[in-house]
Amino acid sequence: MIVDEIIATCSHPKIAGAALLSIGGAFVEEIAHDARATGLPPDAFVALVVSRFGAVASPAERVAVSIAVKGHDMPLLEGLRRIVKDFASLARRLEPTLG
Repeated sequence: MIVDEIIATCSHPKIAGAALLSIGGAFVEEIAHDARATGLPPDAFVALVVSRFGAVASPAERVAVSIAVKGHDMPLLEGLRRIVKDFASLARRLEPTLG
């Protein structure tokens, strides 16, 4: 599933950073703002969000991302954007995982 690929790759800061550069625009500015609030650089922040999503997202949330990117020109980048932007609030993005 494409969501698994996004989690496997973009949980690494260098790959997350390269993906951010590819997405560009206002999205990157928004992420940089959120990252500053946590004291993390944007690439590490995105990697953390993706990693947390992988740990706590429900099957329905994963399927929703997969459906949303189906047929998109750049599904990996769009999936990353959706995970980071839509994955609840900043507090949920960064809350510790259980287990």
